Amino acid sequence: MAGYFETHWYKDLMDVYRLQETERLPIDKQEWVCIYSKVRCKVYSTSQSALQIEKTSGTIEENNKIAYANKYTLQEGDEIKVWQYGENYGNDGYDRYIVGKPKKYKEPFGAVQPGIEHTQATITLKTRPNNVI
Repeated sequence: MAGYFETHWYKDLMDVYRLQETERLPIDKQEWVCIYSKVRCKVYSTSQSALQIEKTSGTIEENNKIAYANKYTLQEGDEIKVWQYGENYGNDGYDRYIVGKPKKYKEPFGAVQPGIEHTQATITLKTRPNNVI
């Protein structure tokens, strides 16, 4: 049964990718493998840094929070693709993030609103702007 957050608050969709070992003779290598698809979530608490100019290029780093149901197990270092409000799912209109350490929040005893247990994680997006002088 889906909780309150999952049905009413999670409007974004994400795909989760994890780096896994693959054996292809004669060498072993690692590949990003999709482990969850179309997971309902919510990206919030957006904070964007100022443009950082370096010798070779400029970067903008964005640190956000994401909330999702406890039934999904994300790990630190997973890559996620997020479609805001689930619009154009499967197309190129997504943001790519790297997941920080997830923290699970359990249902409080005697909760007035049941179904609020969830997991939160910090996610980081680094971009390079096109028109940096």
